[in-house]
Amino acid sequence: SIPVSRIASGGDGMFGGSDIEMPTQNAPMTPDTSETESGIESQAETESLEDLQQRLMGMGGESAVLRDALAHVVTRLTDEGLVIELFDLPDAPLFDFETSDPTPVTRLIVEIAAQVFGMVTNQLAVEGHTRSYTVVQASDPRWALSMARAERIREMLDDAGFDPARIARVTGHADRRPADPNPMSVRNNRLELILLRRSN
Repeated sequence: SIPVSRIASGGDGMFGGSDIEMPTQNAPMTPDTSETESGIESQAETESLEDLQQRLMGMGGESAVLRDALAHVVTRLTDEGLVIELFDLPDAPLFDFETSDPTPVTRLIVEIAAQVFGMVTNQLAVEGHTRSYTVVQASDPRWALSMARAERIREMLDDAGFDPARIARVTGHADRRPADPNPMSVRNNRLELILLRRSN
């Protein structure tokens, strides 16, 4: 497949595509050429992200350890980009109870992700989410915890060799965007790693 960096910027570039949006926005083109080339770029980028998605999820066939790790992962291609969602399983959390201390499975998933993300140069958004907590708690941990976990994932990606210049944003959403309609479900404890399309 075509490396995304060649489509958007004409080369891999010294900074790994951290100035990702500029080449397509500032390139002098006639409207007809721009529309055609934009369509080609968009299609090539979609194919590249789909290839990356298949490679990531295909790793589960390599070993039982990887299969168990990838049981925590779902992916989807959206208008924003390729979303890699990491989530708690009922008996296998991503972090130690109510902390931002990652469990071994989280460390493995992040190492895998960092390797796979090296195949493209898209910028990355890291978003943390938590389940709801009972109202009677003295202090509401949702906002701080979702942000701390997203920040911890960013640090782990950095440690795994992911280019920190490619991080577009790190965000905590608390329990405001549940994946499971039951607000208390552990399935709502999750992180989204989003490889952003160049138009975002």
